[in-house]
Amino acid sequence: FEILEKLAGKKFNYKFGPWRPGDQKIYISDITRAKKDFTWSPKISPKQGVKKLHNWISQNKTLIKKAGVFKK
Repeated sequence: FEILEKLAGKKFNYKFGPWRPGDQKIYISDITRAKKDFTWSPKISPKQGVKKLHNWISQNKTLIKKAGVFKK
């Protein structure tokens, strides 16, 4: 959320609900095997990816509203 808040220039009001059955409580990304098995490495950083997503959402608000992604 920190990266998104910086990109948007505002604080977001969010809260976490209770854990649901099947929720993954810990998630750690490890691309070591993908690098080894597929000779793959990411082309952009996580921060750049979030920025690209933010820009896309900003440019496609009408499409997103039609899809009913956000409550507002």
